[in-house]
Amino acid sequence: MKNKKSLLFILSVLVCFSFPAPLAVFALEDNLILENKNEQGTNVFITAANTITAGPGYTIDTGAEVTFVAGNQITLKPEFTIKAGAAFHASIGHMSGYTVAENENWLGKHYVYGDLVVIPGGLLTLLPGTEIIFLSEGGGAFEVQGSLIAGQNILFTSDDHTPGSWKGLTIAGSANLTDVTIEYARQGVLAKAGSIVTLDGSTLRNNLVGIHAYGGWPNILNSWIINNSWYGIKEDEEGGSAVRYTIFSGNGHNYYDENLSIISISRLNSQSGNWGNQEVEE
Repeated sequence: MKNKKSLLFILSVLVCFSFPAPLAVFALEDNLILENKNEQGTNVFITAANTITAGPGYTIDTGAEVTFVAGNQITLKPEFTIKAGAAFHASIGHMSGYTVAENENWLGKHYVYGDLVVIPGGLLTLLPGTEIIFLSEGGGAFEVQGSLIAGQNILFTSDDHTPGSWKGLTIAGSANLTDVTIEYARQGVLAKAGSIVTLDGSTLRNNLVGIHAYGGWPNILNSWIINNSWYGIKEDEEGGSAVRYTIFSGNGHNYYDENLSIISISRLNSQSGNWGNQEVEE
């Protein structure tokens, strides 16, 4: 029997809804229940693979803009409230590829098929606990031409736990990455010339290349670069990096310097702007 997809609204007040085109991101979380929360963010995406149930006590405050995306059903219970001046969107399903053109805040778990692109002028903020999972069949990349802010237990990964099964983050704009994990990518982070990239307290693991300074100069602090098949960090095209208090372990080669070839961590620490790094045996 063919599955039916439905959108159910059980409301105590009459509200006008708009339904934009389905989004590029699709949740891994199966069923979400939202209760007793006052949503105040702009461009907040809340997603679930199967159902979302909102209310009682769930309020979208004045000035907020919230989008629900669910695989099969969205239910709004009595005491689900949208205040004047707020915006609410609901959509069933997903599509390939997505572009962030303005300011957006994401939370939850998201599948991405194809490329996720933040264009110049766009700002994507990933809220604590967000997971971005790229479908290996889509061969996707996360391209940041604008700005990305990600902090506190953020995961970038693939549905296929094989190094190189997605392309990774390519930064041409700015990215502030704190307490993030990037895994199973071709290049966890590729920093282009002119980019502004900071990784602090982050983990790059099980990629082909952890960080590729391709003309860019990423700033790497208090991080873990581990079990990357080819290189922990690779620099070329006049790129480089400032690496401090970072652990290297289990990489094919820990560091490739464009001028010096493969270098040890002690040699890295002797270079200007780099200190306190350690190589740890597995």
